[in-house]
Amino acid sequence: MALIKFHKDLPEFLSFCGGRVSVTDEQCKSSDHSLCWEYSDGDNLKFATDIGYIKNVESNQDSRVNVFAMYVFGNGDQGLLHIEFLKHSISCADFDIHLGFEGWRHIYIGFDSDMNGEPAEGMDELIITAKGTGCVLLDEILTCNKGDCRAIMKSEQLPYVKRIVVPLVTEMKLKATYNPNNVASEEIYQIAERYRQYVLNEYDNGKTAEELIQDAEILCIRKGRFGLYGKRIEHPMQRNVFVGTDGEGDTYITLRTVTELMCAIAVRYGKTGDTLLLQTYVRILEYLINNGLAYGSTFGSHQVLDYSMRHLYFSLAVMINEQELLPFYEKLSLALRWFTHFDNRGFSVGQDLEQSSTDDFFNLTPGIIVLALLMPNDKEKSRYLKAISTWLDFNLQCTDGLTDMIKADGCIYHHANHYPAYGNGAMTGITPMLYAFGGTQYDISDEARNNIRKVLLTIRFQSAGTMFATAFAGRHPLKQDMFGLIPYRYYAKYELLKGNTDMASVYLRLAGGNITEADKNIIDSKAMPEDIPEGNNNYPMACANVHRRDNWMLVTKGYSKYIWGNESYLADNHYGRYLSYGAIELYNDVENSLDRYREEGYDWNRVAGTTSLIVPFDCLRSQIYNLDKISGFEEMLISDQSFVGGNSLNGNGMFSMILTEHPKYNGNFCAYKSVFAKDSFILAIGSNISDNSGFEAETTLFQNRVLSGDPKILKENNRIFDNRGNAYYVYSDAEIYMSEGLQHSFSGETDDATEGEFAVASIRHGANPQNESYAYGIGVNGAPECDFDIIRQDEKAHIVRIENITYMALFEAGDYGDIYTDIPIMVMIEKREDSVSLALSNPDLNLYTADESQYDENGNRREVSIYGRKWLKNRIGGKFANIRYCGRDLSLYLRGGDIAAFNL
Repeated sequence: MALIKFHKDLPEFLSFCGGRVSVTDEQCKSSDHSLCWEYSDGDNLKFATDIGYIKNVESNQDSRVNVFAMYVFGNGDQGLLHIEFLKHSISCADFDIHLGFEGWRHIYIGFDSDMNGEPAEGMDELIITAKGTGCVLLDEILTCNKGDCRAIMKSEQLPYVKRIVVPLVTEMKLKATYNPNNVASEEIYQIAERYRQYVLNEYDNGKTAEELIQDAEILCIRKGRFGLYGKRIEHPMQRNVFVGTDGEGDTYITLRTVTELMCAIAVRYGKTGDTLLLQTYVRILEYLINNGLAYGSTFGSHQVLDYSMRHLYFSLAVMINEQELLPFYEKLSLALRWFTHFDNRGFSVGQDLEQSSTDDFFNLTPGIIVLALLMPNDKEKSRYLKAISTWLDFNLQCTDGLTDMIKADGCIYHHANHYPAYGNGAMTGITPMLYAFGGTQYDISDEARNNIRKVLLTIRFQSAGTMFATAFAGRHPLKQDMFGLIPYRYYAKYELLKGNTDMASVYLRLAGGNITEADKNIIDSKAMPEDIPEGNNNYPMACANVHRRDNWMLVTKGYSKYIWGNESYLADNHYGRYLSYGAIELYNDVENSLDRYREEGYDWNRVAGTTSLIVPFDCLRSQIYNLDKISGFEEMLISDQSFVGGNSLNGNGMFSMILTEHPKYNGNFCAYKSVFAKDSFILAIGSNISDNSGFEAETTLFQNRVLSGDPKILKENNRIFDNRGNAYYVYSDAEIYMSEGLQHSFSGETDDATEGEFAVASIRHGANPQNESYAYGIGVNGAPECDFDIIRQDEKAHIVRIENITYMALFEAGDYGDIYTDIPIMVMIEKREDSVSLALSNPDLNLYTADESQYDENGNRREVSIYGRKWLKNRIGGKFANIRYCGRDLSLYLRGGDIAAFNL
């Protein structure tokens, strides 16, 4: 492997035949100089250096591939650069770079996947041959390194690369259906102005014009022989391929820093009209175009650019009508078509509409709106807006399987799971666009509108104030992640256009005293903050149930053969294996929970409510692999159990799961777990807890951060009071583990040692437990025990009665007294003096029956990537269930996760 940089002197291993070769400091990607090559047809450069290619060894732990990378600066000259790799003067592999562009381009290509020939170990020469006449600059040639195969993508420079993230399109023809009823210029102006005001209100970083102009000086932009040049701009993901070379540690300005600066300048200009800000903005824009902001360019791989580009789009939404931007319109419209993946959305003749992701809507919607507004006349703008509205409506319908975005239960999907953080991001992109379209011919359908409402209400019901529950935090547990209020603000404003104030009430409660200038029409509506929501909601697409009363919230969470239990990356969530092992999260004060949740000192072995093995942290740490060419380095384990889910009836609920640990770790560990919620009393039971690993097994009652002034935890007979005032009633003779004070742990991101004050209590099941069990109650905020009876607690069923409600987790078909069923099912029966209410739920999502790819040649279950499952997009299935209650036939088809309710 060689990283070739250019300084004042040419490298000794470089020779050339024909043309003129020099170095220049007036354009470069490296530290100070680039190679300037003025050539004629047939001229070549020869680099006599070890290429560093080592043939890939097939592995299910590391699927990175050999890549070649280089920067090329074009001056618009047509032709090709032929790149050839040789071994002992014999050609092994080659490819062409298509020229005709202006500015810097990132060349990134796989040796084995996209080059001609057969690359060989021991290649020792790189030859670049000109096909045509012109001048290019070359910099930072990385002959070979391991790279992410997902980052290799077709571009105008490498149009033959097999992986197509965005198609190269010579001419785009919108479908004929994208013709609005009429071209209403006033509606187009209204949309542009509403969106412009959204950006001005939400993306003001508070800096003065003078401060922003000073910030821009860090780019060191100046005019040279090859156009504007200055500080190097990069996307960090592009630099990852240089890790392990002397390119590591080089300095650059991130693309995101530049676009956020442009947005801040645009917003300040929009509010002040300062012409010096306008000049600064235009200069940065021209410099960014010279660095590769162009159609067909990749910045390494624009698949991962979206978070870095969105602020550029916001800035353009403000600046688009300035005369100084007119010369850039054509280049910008083409660039936005490319970087927003517009040609891949299904807008063109012959294309189907694309199911887009939550990331797309967070990052790309502002660019797509700006692209429409860049069209040359109102008729074309109107057609593009109609296409965008149709695409938006299509993507706001409920989707099948584990695909993005919206599910029937209100969950919102990304990374093949319910992911409210990404969902909130998607709604941050969607709702301002929806508000801009509101009341015009580009508005969406009522069904799509109601789906947005359901998602927003779900996120708010599952959260402690505006803090995501740990159960739904994905790879960022205990980070006190807060969801943004933009979706609630702009959906409320959208509903106000229709005369509805209910979402304004939701927004006002969540916002508290944080009212902004953008809230004027919400305040003027006279809406009042909503009451804190109560009730019980089941979320089969999250393997979770949420129970709320007064100002507290209880979340129960599991995982299944369909839905993963932990998401761990190389830099995230190293110790979160147990987060879905039947967790019971209790938020005593949903409006003031932030200080209660901290990672420092947290014992990752003891997640509240879970049954787990207490293992050393080095054994608990995730072993993170790159399993295939679809996924990255990540761990997202699924189980082999389908009985995981909940049920809900008249504001109370239950959750049950069969827990089996993945064979990657301790595959013989298993437990049957259930949680039953009746008002302020929670009953948790477990059975068949078994393992043979030698580690101690425990069921954690609580692990609470200790704040100054908290009471000490206290044990009185079978009753334990935690430091938050909750009463735990332990119905077991098992040993109780209790601890209070300083705990030592490790960061889930860096593995650095951490410490913090915690109070912990758990039920100990011993080492190598065999069919152990537990039962305990929780009196939330000290609530007394309810009258209850545990009727059955084994591998066939968990059946309990709490006051007038009977809860049944029937793990196997059979006759259970009042209930007969021929499929595993969850039942709740509430008896009153003159009536009976009954709820039936089938927890099996039935996305697939068998998946042979999860097993090796010996029949042992192995780790697989969730993204590679063929059943990922399957529709949720169901079963016809023969059910009788007290002899009464209640047989029906039960779709996975659905609840069928009866009043008898």
